[in-house]
Amino acid sequence: MFSWAMLPLAIAAVAVCWLLAWLALLVVFAWLVRRRADPATLGVLVRLAQAWRMPAASFKALEHAGRRRDDRD
Repeated sequence: MFSWAMLPLAIAAVAVCWLLAWLALLVVFAWLVRRRADPATLGVLVRLAQAWRMPAASFKALEHAGRRRDDRD
């Protein structure tokens, strides 16, 4: 039935899944910045990261990099 040893494993599994989702979102975001995506798309991904309670500082830095790249063109 239920074993107390399973609780830390379940928590660790959820944490690993959350980390993998954050990394995947960051990779997609970086790819979109490289492909010169419009700022509205980047803003949606930043809000998505904030809604998932992910650290959004790296996403915001990439969003600003994308805006600077658009400004130079």
